[in-house]
Amino acid sequence: MALKDKLSTISQRQSRMSNRSSPWPPRNNTKHVGLKNQGATCYLNSLLQTIFMTPEFRSAIFSVSGQDLEYEGPINLLGDSSNLSDEQKQELFMPCELQRLLAYMQELDVSALPTEALTRSFNWDEGQEQVQHDLHELTRILFDNIEEHAPPGPLSTVISQLYKGSTVNQVKCSVCQRVSSREEAFCDLTIPVDGLHSVERSLQEFTADEHLTGSNQYFCEGCSALVDARKGMRLRKLPPVLILSLSRFRYNWDDGEGRREKITDKFAFGTSLDVSPFMEEGAAADEDCQYTLFSVVSHSGSAQGGHYHALIRDLYAPLRQVS
Repeated sequence: MALKDKLSTISQRQSRMSNRSSPWPPRNNTKHVGLKNQGATCYLNSLLQTIFMTPEFRSAIFSVSGQDLEYEGPINLLGDSSNLSDEQKQELFMPCELQRLLAYMQELDVSALPTEALTRSFNWDEGQEQVQHDLHELTRILFDNIEEHAPPGPLSTVISQLYKGSTVNQVKCSVCQRVSSREEAFCDLTIPVDGLHSVERSLQEFTADEHLTGSNQYFCEGCSALVDARKGMRLRKLPPVLILSLSRFRYNWDDGEGRREKITDKFAFGTSLDVSPFMEEGAAADEDCQYTLFSVVSHSGSAQGGHYHALIRDLYAPLRQVS
């Protein structure tokens, strides 16, 4: 349903909460709604809050109805799946649960909301909700599910319009100068941090050239022989929202067991980023290479456990101040 129709349904459901023995507490002074931690879902909550605070994403997900999504499954109450049978929980549909949760976050006067119905729609059981999943993997689950089930319209294109860019991998023969290139799409870039201390240095390392020599020579089709070559990767097309994932975890094989550990070195980033030095030659002229920091999802703790939280720029704040 459109947002306007959705609000009347939300109002009806909120009134049904009056039979609770104790009412849900209202929002605090920030005017934002929190998300309850199911045990180890802080990484999920951080991602959901970032998505919610992205105006284009929120608008796109509110633009479709349950009929558009061809969903006739069960309706949960405030994201709490405890009122549903085991059979109904299996029928929960992720795009609808995500839409419903974001609508509740926008309109209900409560301090925090549960997310059980959304995680059940991932086909997770209670055991998985007690384990911290990879944030990069979770982002792909959300994006892929939306793209798979979204009907034609704003929601079906929002992922590609907001987050998708492309890189180009090139190999240049040192003999005939023949260049072989391959373009690859991305929704986020995983950049190294080990021994690097800023986002600019990480991007330099990420796009650094590699020399293919000796036993690692490149077979050039133009020369029909193994030759020395230079291999490199550059950014070709930039998305409006650039997601950088830091490789903060590594495996230490010094003890022969491959122990997972976290890289805790200082890592600096500013409130703005110019990615033009990392673009394919000539591509920067056709792209807006200037980014402003929007959200940081931070992890505190070790490689074995910890806590995620998000720091997000509130793009709606000036509108609320005016009103």
